[in-house]
Amino acid sequence: MKKDLGSRLKQAREKANFTQQEVTDKLNISRQTISKYELNINEPDLETLKSLALLYGADINELLGIKNKSSNSEKSETVNKILLIFNLIVVFISVFASSIIIFKFLPETVPVHYNFEGVVDRYGSKYELLFLNLIFIVILAVYLPIYFLSKSALENEPVNPFKRNLVLIFINGTFSITFLVESILSFYYIFIVSIINSIGKIVSVIFIFMYLFMMTMSFLSNPKINEMNIFVGYRTKFALSCSENWAKLNWCASISLFVFSLISLIISCLFNSIYLCFTAFILLLSIVPPIVFEQYLKKNA
Repeated sequence: MKKDLGSRLKQAREKANFTQQEVTDKLNISRQTISKYELNINEPDLETLKSLALLYGADINELLGIKNKSSNSEKSETVNKILLIFNLIVVFISVFASSIIIFKFLPETVPVHYNFEGVVDRYGSKYELLFLNLIFIVILAVYLPIYFLSKSALENEPVNPFKRNLVLIFINGTFSITFLVESILSFYYIFIVSIINSIGKIVSVIFIFMYLFMMTMSFLSNPKINEMNIFVGYRTKFALSCSENWAKLNWCASISLFVFSLISLIISCLFNSIYLCFTAFILLLSIVPPIVFEQYLKKNA
């Protein structure tokens, strides 16, 4: 209980967009005292806790850890979020990777239709294959409104939490399976047509997928987008010493990784394997901006 109380007080303060100094100014509580509450060194008395809850606009029961949701419901919420993120990753990588491969490796004329016997009965431009990506985008455009509308409706209705999460997991699971099957079939066809027959081309494709994956991870790890931040993160002692520093440094790290991954991806698309080790070195440079930013924060702390 003691450990959880401090973390909940910190989370409530951050959610209300208050710094520790602002709390000090409004409630006449020293900053050191606020810090000790959030670090679980001391616990606030009931009156102080009420004042903090009122200032943060938080439910005092939630600050005390008294929740209406069961642990199973919370686990289901986490599963729903992870599945949604997984779906977005699959869509992003599938659409962009297949487009890059089509433009970079396929010949101008490719087989675009096979009969039931597996024989090509029509040839056409490689750009016709981009309709596969259009299918991806259409499915996503239909899926997201269904997911969020269903979630909103289920949250506003007195539905059993287990049934609610079961419906959301079913929607997410169905979409995941559909997209995985579609992606596998699409890439199988693209690779068969492209005849990637050299080590250089194969390595280039692998690097393209890797940089697209890193771009996706960096975007989804940004604290302003995903509070879970389960993918990548900046975990130095200074960053973990204060939630504000953690948010700033992880925001910087996610932006840096995204930019350097994008630069590496562009180089991988323009050139073949001879430059790929150089692009990997460029990706390693993504750690430099957050390190420099950390030193700046330390000097201005």
